[in-house]
Amino acid sequence: MNDRDSMLGVEGGARQRGSAERAPRSRAPALHADLKALAILLLVTVTLRGWLLFTTEVAARDSVGYIRQALELENPHMTWGDVLRKNEQHPGYPLAILAVSKPVRALLDLTPFSMQFSAQLVSGLAAILLVFPMFYLGKALHDRATGFWGALLFQFLPLSAHTLSDGCSEALYLLFIASALLAGIKAMQGTSLWRFGLCGTLCALAYLVRPEGAIILVAMAVVLLAVQWVPGWRRPWLRMIACGSSLTVAALLVGSLYFGFTHCFTNKPAAKEIMHLQISCHDDFGTRFPLLACIWGVHADTVGKLGVGRALGMLATELVQGFHYVGGLAVLLGLWWFRGLLRQRLGPWILIVVGGLYCLVLIRLGMSAGYISDRHVMVMIMCGCYPAAAALRKIPRRWLQRGSRIEDRVSGIEDRGLQIEDRRSRFSILNPQSSILCLMFMLAFCLPKTLQPLHANRAGHHAAGLWLEQHVHPGDQVVDDHCWAHYYAGLVFEEGKTYPATIQPACYTVIGRTRDPRDDKGRKHTESAIQAAGGKVVYSWPPDRSPEAAKVVVYVQHKDGDSR
Repeated sequence: MNDRDSMLGVEGGARQRGSAERAPRSRAPALHADLKALAILLLVTVTLRGWLLFTTEVAARDSVGYIRQALELENPHMTWGDVLRKNEQHPGYPLAILAVSKPVRALLDLTPFSMQFSAQLVSGLAAILLVFPMFYLGKALHDRATGFWGALLFQFLPLSAHTLSDGCSEALYLLFIASALLAGIKAMQGTSLWRFGLCGTLCALAYLVRPEGAIILVAMAVVLLAVQWVPGWRRPWLRMIACGSSLTVAALLVGSLYFGFTHCFTNKPAAKEIMHLQISCHDDFGTRFPLLACIWGVHADTVGKLGVGRALGMLATELVQGFHYVGGLAVLLGLWWFRGLLRQRLGPWILIVVGGLYCLVLIRLGMSAGYISDRHVMVMIMCGCYPAAAALRKIPRRWLQRGSRIEDRVSGIEDRGLQIEDRRSRFSILNPQSSILCLMFMLAFCLPKTLQPLHANRAGHHAAGLWLEQHVHPGDQVVDDHCWAHYYAGLVFEEGKTYPATIQPACYTVIGRTRDPRDDKGRKHTESAIQAAGGKVVYSWPPDRSPEAAKVVVYVQHKDGDSR
């Protein structure tokens, strides 16, 4: 059997190699192998998620917005329609936070920690469950080994490892996306209407978490229509229409829940800019969208319209970083070495169409908004882990075989047949061990970055928030452009409350000092204005430094002569 067959398999291979009577007896060993692989994946994933959960310094800034929206959804004075129209984020992840926070708050009460823990717990559980669809998706695309290593690699890449453990919607979103892709591939292999309906439902659930979930539905519709012109894959037109209707109707029934409350496809400004084809890239972008993941993405310094080349460069940068540099080369090798699968299987085409649509959307986003976030490329990273895993398994084999051919050419021995057969036997023994060498090296290469605590460089804002929690009084204000100190002071839970006019609130301003000259210039101007207005430093971090040399400082300004 050649490398392609042994690595990826061929659809219907079991039927060609054995009779129908032997098929039921082969299911038990196959199921045992699947369960063994899943057990290892679950053990490693739970360990990794637990480590990152309990070593987190602060959750992502986006998590503050999700937590705020989750609490608003249970506010008896606000309807769900009011909450969804007010917030930019789709409701899937906030609803999951709200559900998980119920038992957590019963044990820990309503605190910044309990809500952060609830948000990260949702992400951690979704990341653990993601193991199942990713494993079976890789198995459907290639083989069991590629499904195992692809799922494991995705969990260990630093970008995905940290994102899947953070208080963000990506973990839940990817769980629905991977499940929708798996259901879609299974549905395309036959004509089962319920499988197409399941795929549509999962696409809609992904859309309820993030608007990009609709891309999977579009990709499935494109592939379903395109295969009608491929002789080996086409189905009767009436059956195709029935399958497409099942896919679409199921998606519309579930996804219309959001549209019914908001009367729009999405409230996210970036998505609206793409759909309305508006070019808008301003200097105050961070002020306009303070809680978007774009803050951590690749920005363009140019104001105005960006060309396709610049947007494509930003996308390539995020992909290279997402695959932790070395993994990007493995993806390219895998796509080239196993390109023959495109003639044999329909599944890879679905992922290619999904990746192509994501590329178009992100390029448009880069042109219109001037940024592309690392979180935007997570679906492409997930899909790319399969060709990367397949290539990493094959690299040692190709290296050994190439060395064998070179050695045989140099030797000049006439009786090469025996030597070649002997080497093949030797390589067949080495292959099972050598095939995982590159994969283990890749995981080891990722591990130091992967195990770093989440947002460890924001310890000062966390400490400032805990200090403020002990010193703020009812009605006091905390101005924090990074949100963390405001959140850990517990003021998110005080929003919307009114206080008597006799209360004279104080205003605390949290300033984070960075090494970026542009940020530092603005920071110095802000500090000078606060000092001119009578503000005084009441807290600085680290505590062993003077306020002038501190990385984070807290100013207080009292009103009407209040001397607290």
